[in-house]
Amino acid sequence: MRSSLNFALFAALAATLAATLAPALSWADFPGRKSGLWESVSTGAGMPETKVKECVDQAADKAAVGNPKSPPGQKCKVDSSQGTASGFEAQISCDMPGTKMVVKSSGAGDFNSAVTYTVDTSFEPPFMGQSSSRITINAKYLGACPVGVQPGDVEMQNGVKYSRADQERMAKQAQEAMNSPEMQAAMKRAGSAQ
Repeated sequence: MRSSLNFALFAALAATLAATLAPALSWADFPGRKSGLWESVSTGAGMPETKVKECVDQAADKAAVGNPKSPPGQKCKVDSSQGTASGFEAQISCDMPGTKMVVKSSGAGDFNSAVTYTVDTSFEPPFMGQSSSRITINAKYLGACPVGVQPGDVEMQNGVKYSRADQERMAKQAQEAMNSPEMQAAMKRAGSAQ
């Protein structure tokens, strides 16, 4: 049980930092997803499969990518980011209490009907008993967004819906929590408790 809890915290941390530290290229350098409703299925070892539906347009994608910056209290940098023939690749690294995290991400597909995102995360030394993970997100285009659904809106697999403003508020709260002295101390203890 502790292992799955550790992995859940580990995956949440990696995903939060990967989203916050978006690639340094402007979004115009990447293929944008076709406007409409997309369903994303996320999988990774030790975590349950999750499905999310998102209403997408260029502005929503740009908002999701954001500006590359380090979360408060984290020493992170964009090591590399580039467009590829089929999408993009990027790498970030963060010095965290008790460990160094490296996140390599990529997106590939036609961006009109399907795209696959891969996020590989490694910790040196291991963090909370984990040295690495891989999360794969397969996204497919479903059609036009339903009436009343705005770009940036998401629906979780349990039916809970979040607007872009809700997501921005939650991301800010997560960053503030990660920056708290209590969380920094807990991360340092978890990183050293190998």
